[in-house]
Amino acid sequence: MSECENQSCGNDTDNLKDVFILSSRRGRRNAMHEYSMEHIEATTHQLTNRFSEIETNCEAESKISQQHKCQQPISSADSPSS
Repeated sequence: MSECENQSCGNDTDNLKDVFILSSRRGRRNAMHEYSMEHIEATTHQLTNRFSEIETNCEAESKISQQHKCQQPISSADSPSS
């Protein structure tokens, strides 16, 4: 009588299938988690760069508008009437 004719052999095969299925699910879950973390880091990096661009643009626009305010000539309506 071989081992495979024994009932426990079928159960071991089922257990191995279950272990393999659980292991592959765990592997996929870990891979998805790793992908998600990489995606979050990349998105964070992109957003940080974009916000610094916006901040730089706002600072430049603020300086330009400040220069325009300072360089505007006084109109005759703004001068005191005599």
